[in-house]
Amino acid sequence: METKVSWQALCRTAPFLPERFGEAYRRAKAQGTAGTFDDAIDLFARTIVNFATILAPNRVILFGPMFRDALIRQKLTQACCAYDAQFDARRILYSTLAKKEETVGPAAVFARSIL
Repeated sequence: METKVSWQALCRTAPFLPERFGEAYRRAKAQGTAGTFDDAIDLFARTIVNFATILAPNRVILFGPMFRDALIRQKLTQACCAYDAQFDARRILYSTLAKKEETVGPAAVFARSIL
């Protein structure tokens, strides 16, 4: 996954900041060069569906700068639905805590240390 779907791997095609993935995708789509991005989204969707089929969680929670853009989340959800119709927008959610990653991580470490 790291070699095909990571931010670093996608930057080899078109450099962008993680929080600008949606813009980079739209630009590539307009130029007719979004194939690498579409392939990465499809591979990630296939992986999500495979893991979720095995682990059977009620929900899949996305977070982080790569998923802040609604279009990217929509594309990923559509790709997941293509593999299994149960993986729709009710099952794949975006965390509202994603913009607070810098706070949540240290807070979790602190909470774990005192519990």
